[in-house]
Amino acid sequence: MRKLFLIMLLFFLAGCDLGMQSYQHKKYNFSLLIPRGWYVEEDTPEGMALVVKEKMRSEQDRFQESIVVVVKELVPPIALDILYDINKEKIMEIVPGEKYNFSDEFIFSSLGKGKCLCFNDKLEKDLELKVRSCLWVRANQMYVISATCDQKEARHYEKRFKKIMQSLAYKK
Repeated sequence: MRKLFLIMLLFFLAGCDLGMQSYQHKKYNFSLLIPRGWYVEEDTPEGMALVVKEKMRSEQDRFQESIVVVVKELVPPIALDILYDINKEKIMEIVPGEKYNFSDEFIFSSLGKGKCLCFNDKLEKDLELKVRSCLWVRANQMYVISATCDQKEARHYEKRFKKIMQSLAYKK
């Protein structure tokens, strides 16, 4: 009986992501999971609701993995596909480097269906990034979560970034 309990407990813990914690944004009324050990920047640049970054792990670490959340009011409301195309165009304008390996996909959270743009971005000869930017529309609000990591470590971050994006929820 005791062995059965321990086995059940191990299966339960294997399904939990103990490396995540919930974050609530009071001004924009949303919540999402963020990785434990990452830090939230208190003073975000204009237009950004939230910036979360991983601490640099070593001096050899060339890029600081990050998650950025943007929330904008839409007046008048705009359809998801139209906003997605506008967002994709803006990303291509502001993200430096050679961009390639594009993919589009849908993603779901409690906000409903969102749409993601994923691509690689070669910034320098030996620095390539993996970028995932997902967009949702809820009533008259647009939510965009962008996550960026070193392409060499993308396998380590991809599942985590998807889980964070899927955890996005509106809080009343």
